[in-house]
Amino acid sequence: MRRLATIKEVMTVKVVTAGPEGTAEEVARLMEKNNIGCVVVVKDHKPVGIVTEKDLGYGVVARNKLAREVRVREIMAKGLKTIKPEATVIEASKLMARHRIRRLPVVKNGLLVGIVTDRDIIPLTQQMVDTLEGISGYVFNLFYKGIKRAEE
Repeated sequence: MRRLATIKEVMTVKVVTAGPEGTAEEVARLMEKNNIGCVVVVKDHKPVGIVTEKDLGYGVVARNKLAREVRVREIMAKGLKTIKPEATVIEASKLMARHRIRRLPVVKNGLLVGIVTDRDIIPLTQQMVDTLEGISGYVFNLFYKGIKRAEE
């Protein structure tokens, strides 16, 4: 039996971060420079929030504020959901679906060690679905053939 992939195997180790006292402008520039959709907010190497493109749009643009005057702490999403590197891809998928989020900082002993996104796990989830479909087809055929033999 194949084992499930762990977060440690699929996560990105190089995480772009910012401090809570930085500005929205700095975060936007980091996102542009690194071609990413979020920046993890850290304090003492511990994740305390996350800023996404959506947060920039709602917290700065929609409020007609100047990005250089808005602090990261004002727009970051708090109540951060995280995951451990030993967790499985399925656990991450369930957590993301339950909380309607696309990114999970990976934390070990309270410290940020990586990030996993929906793009990291969707291909693996699709492989699992394909495998389950194959198994269910096989089981159905066995069951169906068993019924046919019993009728004869």
